[in-house]
Amino acid sequence: MDQAIVIVGAGFAGLWSALGAARALDAAGRWDGTIDIAVIAPEPTLHMRPRLHEADPQNMKAPLSELFAAVVVNLVATVLKFGDRTQLGATHLATSLVATFQLLAASMVWVWRLYVTEAPVDGNVMSVIVSLSGGALLANLFSVILLMGETLRQGR
Repeated sequence: MDQAIVIVGAGFAGLWSALGAARALDAAGRWDGTIDIAVIAPEPTLHMRPRLHEADPQNMKAPLSELFAAVVVNLVATVLKFGDRTQLGATHLATSLVATFQLLAASMVWVWRLYVTEAPVDGNVMSVIVSLSGGALLANLFSVILLMGETLRQGR
């Protein structure tokens, strides 16, 4: 690590700043490990600060580690697949893009419901989120199956 982007706080601004910095580094072709993104917070959770007027606000938090992991893993996987110019590589890239878009759509549905409309996530909204996330999982599984088939075919 030669340089670092340090973000203080894991609130909404900190979360979106970290994700925005990662997108900007990727767009500039600088996502090569020379610039690190660090989020400094007492714990890796996003507290629902706009809803502190409600009962039991200390339990209104969502873990960030899963969101950061999903975004980073999908971003890295998609970027790595850009270099493959074969037909199978194009299929891998397509499945990776589908998974990324579905995860982003699921995240947007969740954020819209909780933070824009300020309504609780009910069964209908959760079924949409789970369906989109399941589609991303299916796209990634399809990509892995294709990769395993190609690897086994080359080994013979």
